[in-house]
Amino acid sequence: MLKNLFATYERLQLQGKSLTDKRIEALLDFSAQVLYEILRRHLGFDKAFQAALHSPKAAATKYVPLKMLYKVSRSVVSDYYLLRYAENYIYGRRGDSTRRLVRLWLLLRADEEFFGPLWDSVHRYRKKLLKSLPRKIESVEELVEGIEDPVERLAVELSYPKWFVEVFVHRLGFSETRELLEKLNEEKWWIRVNTLKTDVDTIVEKLYEKGVVVRRDKDLEYMLEVVDYSEPLHHLEEMWRGEIVFQDKASAMVVEALHPSENDRILDLAAAPGIKASLIMQLTENKARLVLVDVSWERTRRMARLLRLYGVDMSRVEIVVADSREWRPRTTFDKTL
Repeated sequence: MLKNLFATYERLQLQGKSLTDKRIEALLDFSAQVLYEILRRHLGFDKAFQAALHSPKAAATKYVPLKMLYKVSRSVVSDYYLLRYAENYIYGRRGDSTRRLVRLWLLLRADEEFFGPLWDSVHRYRKKLLKSLPRKIESVEELVEGIEDPVERLAVELSYPKWFVEVFVHRLGFSETRELLEKLNEEKWWIRVNTLKTDVDTIVEKLYEKGVVVRRDKDLEYMLEVVDYSEPLHHLEEMWRGEIVFQDKASAMVVEALHPSENDRILDLAAAPGIKASLIMQLTENKARLVLVDVSWERTRRMARLLRLYGVDMSRVEIVVADSREWRPRTTFDKTL
């Protein structure tokens, strides 16, 4: 009954608008719901996206491709600190509405890359939105040009908390901090092929059939860089079967630097969620021995479940729930993470 009422409300809200306006409104409302789930329920982005898909705002999927929903809502979340500053600048105070933040994103960040064939309509929608603002602003450059403090300007421009930027500027200097934060803002996805369960050629072919274009890494043969995708990557069944793992190349390089070998006894003092541990077992073909320590009982339970999914031989793994700052092992190890 409640679901039907929500559906009726959505239809009434969108009634009388052009199909294009419906799609834009649905997209913005969905992105606002994702941001709401993160702020109110403290979810990570992918879980918040899934929650929004099961909310009344999922009506957006009737009008908007899933990939567009994903990319726009992810960009909105990434620009949260920028949008809060813009909100205070334009309205003179911070509000409670995530819808308002998303509409500010449309003004400041939206471009043709996000919207493709919808771009002309989005451009017209932005013009109407601009007229409704109490204080006019049309670009990030215009927003930050009046900020005298260079650290604050950088924090707003790249959407980070000011204190966070201050820490890096103090340690790295301004130029290197800018370069680092710009790199952190780049969307880059890496896929590790879990060779305990499949092989690289098979996965590359499967992904291509599903609209996921990847580039093989020149350094690590089991790593794939995602070039393009047609729908959210966490929808891939290969992930749910444990055949692929989303893991940054930098994280994989840490394990490579360890040079794990067969029968090595390896200690990981901050093991959850177990991604590096699973790679150790992949590289040694399940022939290393691991002691995995983490302070959280719940995180270690999830880690054990994940390791089993990835095909790790759990008879060669010992999981310890403890604070690694105080825990004292009773034996020695060949290598430690």
